[in-house]
Amino acid sequence: MLKPGNVIYECNSKCTCLSNCVNRVSQRRSDLSLMIKRFPKKGWGVITRRKIPERVFVTYYYGEIIKSTEADRRGSQYDTKGLTYLFDLDYNAEDHDECAYTVDATYFGNFSRFFNHSCDPNLVVYPLINDNADIRLHHIAFFTSREIQVGEELTFNYFGNFYNEEVESGLSKIKEKYVCKCGSTKCIGYFHK
Repeated sequence: MLKPGNVIYECNSKCTCLSNCVNRVSQRRSDLSLMIKRFPKKGWGVITRRKIPERVFVTYYYGEIIKSTEADRRGSQYDTKGLTYLFDLDYNAEDHDECAYTVDATYFGNFSRFFNHSCDPNLVVYPLINDNADIRLHHIAFFTSREIQVGEELTFNYFGNFYNEEVESGLSKIKEKYVCKCGSTKCIGYFHK
C-alpha cells in the first residue's frame, strides 16, 4: 500500500487492459457488507457485517462537486444547521486558498458521508485518479488501514492522514473545536471539521 498522501493512478477507459487488471482496484464491484447505524452519542455511522482485510478499497466519497467559493458559502449555512458533509479536494494544495473544488455530500452522496472521525481510524484516505487528467478533480478514496472486525465502525481521521505533534500544535490555535466522541484510547479529546 502507498504511503498516505501519495496519489493513486489507476488504469482508465483509454487503457487496453482487462477489467481484472491489478491497476483497477477501485473500479471493481465491491462485496462489502456495510450498514448505516445510529450511535447514541455521535449520530450516524457505518459498521461492517463482515470482516474486511487490510488494504481493501471501500468506496469513494461521492457528492456534488462545487467550487471552493461556493463551499465556503454553503459551509457557513451548514454550520448553523449542524451539517458537515463537505470534503475538500485539496491534494497538492498548499493551503485552503489553493483548493479549487470541494465535494458536497449533503444532498447527493453515498454511505461514506456517514463515516465518523476517530483518533485511531481503520480507514485511510487517498486521492485517486483514473478517468480525469485534472489532478484537482481527483476521487477521494477510502481504503482499510488494518483488518476491520464484524460489527466494527468504519472511521477515518478528519485531520487527514498526517496527524502529528505539529498538526496538533496548529489545531490547538483553532477556536472552533468539537468534542471528540471516538472512544479510542488514543483520543486527543477534540477535532476540527
